[in-house]
Amino acid sequence: MCNSIKKLVQREQLQLIQKGILSIGDKLPEFTKKAVISTKQGIEISEITNNYATEQGKWMVLFW
Repeated sequence: MCNSIKKLVQREQLQLIQKGILSIGDKLPEFTKKAVISTKQGIEISEITNNYATEQGKWMVLFW
């Protein structure tokens, strides 16, 4: 990995550490990630945003 990418990753990790662990009711920071959203063939993976669960009227559990 080149130094500029390493620095960017380290900065992002530091920001997450500084913010601490989120709890129920906390607002998610803005993000866009690819996620497994279904077991149906052809729609298993999709991009989601921090608003995905709200738009679906559901809870969301995130693992990275």
